[in-house]
Amino acid sequence: MTGIGIFVAKLTRRSALGAFGALGVGLLAACGGDDDSSAGTTSPRASTAPSTTTATTPTPTSTTTPTTGGTSPSATASAVTTGTSGTAADTYLDFPEETNGPFPADGSNDNGSGELADVLADSRVMRSDVTANLDGSDQQSGIPMALMMMLGSGGAALAGAAVYIWHCSRDGHYSVYNGGMNGGDYSDTTWFRGVQVTDASGAVNFTTVFPGRYSGRATHIHFEVYEDDTFSNLLLTSQIGFEDDDADAVYASDSSYSASLRNPTYNAQDMVFGDGDGSQITDLGDSASADIATGLQATVAIAI
Repeated sequence: MTGIGIFVAKLTRRSALGAFGALGVGLLAACGGDDDSSAGTTSPRASTAPSTTTATTPTPTSTTTPTTGGTSPSATASAVTTGTSGTAADTYLDFPEETNGPFPADGSNDNGSGELADVLADSRVMRSDVTANLDGSDQQSGIPMALMMMLGSGGAALAGAAVYIWHCSRDGHYSVYNGGMNGGDYSDTTWFRGVQVTDASGAVNFTTVFPGRYSGRATHIHFEVYEDDTFSNLLLTSQIGFEDDDADAVYASDSSYSASLRNPTYNAQDMVFGDGDGSQITDLGDSASADIATGLQATVAIAI
């Protein structure tokens, strides 16, 4: 692996730059969209208790261990507790409602093997480190990334909301699902899926790896925000994107992401980000002096 540095991200909305600068962390912050129509919508989860997904223990294909480095995201969470004009609370941005895609595992569809795909029915999904199966097996490899998400409502921190994230592996596959669209049968895996509940400062933190990229989609992370951990009231479904050049640079730094380099689907051609309005697209900024092996740190602030 060649070092390209931890990236320091910058907001594309000028009004948010000063406020986030006070946080003193590397930011991967997406700009706001114009559609928050999901608030108060009904959860896609079934009303009856769905079956849970059982994890197995495939053999990992790389020895890279996803550990994070640099400033701890949790250390800055308290910086967004104020709603005073001109402070960090003004940087809560409106994310547009987006599709949850074919692989949500939130109880809304089949896993391709005749079973309901629903990791939210498994209590083990409440975790910050999503790099392995829910039982801790099949540790996945990739470039380490710490993801911090800060939620606000009405300019104030939103506590008690459940945030569910999921994304593909470095090779472009999703856990839980089986089928040609997913490139094989991964129905016995549960990696890169997890839920955290926002604390008093509206923050959640996840340990993951930089997602891979596959044909037809630019690099992205899915997320759903629920009112609480009963998952009965879905507030927002959206996605986080990344700048094309930055994603290419990250992939080029590690040969294990070769599949992502072979599938250069960029934001302009992407079904979600191709509208060109720039919403949700993360600017990784200029590389710092530290080696990328110490880990990327991403932060987004979202208005609910």
